[in-house]
Amino acid sequence: MTKDRGLGIAVVLAAALALIAVSRLSGPDLPGEAVAVALQPIPAVGSCLDTRGSTPTPVACNRRHTAEVYQSWRKGRSPADISDRCAADGGIPPVPSGGDWSRPPSPTFSARLSSPGPVGWEVCAFIAAVDGDPSDPLTFVGSLTPGSTGRSAAVIGACYAGRNVRIDCAAPHRVERIGLFLASSVDPRPREDCQDFARRVVGASAFSGPDALLAVTGLDRSGPVTIVDATTGEPVLPDTCSVVASRPLVDSVQGLGDKPLPFG
Repeated sequence: MTKDRGLGIAVVLAAALALIAVSRLSGPDLPGEAVAVALQPIPAVGSCLDTRGSTPTPVACNRRHTAEVYQSWRKGRSPADISDRCAADGGIPPVPSGGDWSRPPSPTFSARLSSPGPVGWEVCAFIAAVDGDPSDPLTFVGSLTPGSTGRSAAVIGACYAGRNVRIDCAAPHRVERIGLFLASSVDPRPREDCQDFARRVVGASAFSGPDALLAVTGLDRSGPVTIVDATTGEPVLPDTCSVVASRPLVDSVQGLGDKPLPFG
């Protein structure tokens, strides 16, 4: 083989190898394809997510959502103690006995959520869900974080489609439980009548007119409910104060004021 011929073969082989390398980097159907992946922004602490779809979606907190972020990080960079952080206390808070009506506690639980893909994000979030089941979330507007009054701005109504069947208040329903009362030796009965309590919590105008709400006490409307007494830690059956509508509602009526009833 002559020197010139050997050099020519080397040049051809080099060109072929270069062509294969370029094809692997730019060819759309070949392994080794170089793809530019845009990093998804990591949800900030205090931001809100909607978990009702196939993947959690960031949404504005003034829109209906199901979760609120309290810890977030890039995938592959999780804090060492993240397993403890995502196991933060949750569940259904206890209700104090005596005194007067208490708002039904919000069933919020801690959950670890993530976006799809290997370079997405992960978060610890509080999620509102019936019986703590993330596949059956309750929607709300606003933040779950308690404000200066000790109560959160978010209203997670206790709405019912049937006897003791709690559902999301955005779904059609006729009954919303707005108050619970545990009798004590000092206060065997609520200090405030259920009707007066309902007018204060909902708004007086909702109880007048052709579609007026009805305030009722007892366990016959939405079914029995078992809660934990804050003093004894024992499960008990409280008295209830509920509002009943003449036709289906599609939102909580708590804090309604003078606005029209949210009929579906």
